[in-house]
Amino acid sequence: MGFVMINGTDDAIVPYEGGPIVIGNRKRDLVLGTNKTLRVFATQDGCSGTATKHTGQVERVEWQDCDAPTVPYRVNGSGHSWPGDRTARKAWQGGDNHDINAADKIWTFLSQS
Repeated sequence: MGFVMINGTDDAIVPYEGGPIVIGNRKRDLVLGTNKTLRVFATQDGCSGTATKHTGQVERVEWQDCDAPTVPYRVNGSGHSWPGDRTARKAWQGGDNHDINAADKIWTFLSQS
């Protein structure tokens, strides 16, 4: 199957640790925490072990022996934003990050799958 995920640790809308998705004052849904989600996909894709690579504030977890590519990125200190985007952020979106370009990372993942 394969899986790529890019999550900001300070996302106030889709919380990194899981819980309710909140937009304005309204709870929209519940999400599983990022680490629990990663374990689901790593198990499904037959992955073992992990190694972490850093690019500035971004951590890329690399699993070994996966049956399909499984590539998560943890963007430390980033909010609900698109890494690498130069568009001005609204205060409620939280911090942004330019250490990676999300579009490039996703394109690389899809072109290798």
